[in-house]
Amino acid sequence: MPIPQAQNSFFVGVANKKAKTFVIQLSGLKDDSTRTLVEEALLSVRGVISFTFELNAGRVSVRARNELSVETIFYAILNVDEDLSPRQVLKNLQGEVTKQNLSMLILCHFKTGGFP
Repeated sequence: MPIPQAQNSFFVGVANKKAKTFVIQLSGLKDDSTRTLVEEALLSVRGVISFTFELNAGRVSVRARNELSVETIFYAILNVDEDLSPRQVLKNLQGEVTKQNLSMLILCHFKTGGFP
């Protein structure tokens, strides 16, 4: 009996339909050891489904459950290395790429006990 086309897809499922993707620019991603540390940090974040590094561009695309915030991902990355500076890559209404830096906001919340 042939498998219906919809069930044959890798990304079929309730959890995957609710997933979102964050693109993060990582200034300070200098070598493979730093990349490995970032990988371990992302693997430790509950709700991260997958991630892909673009080393030439210094970016990481993170696929996560809908309830996971970008601040939680930033917090995990900031704990890896003080030289890493993550910025979220976004497109505005005109389709232009912008980068949002949340690092200082997250560090302030961390010092006051606002993030995990």
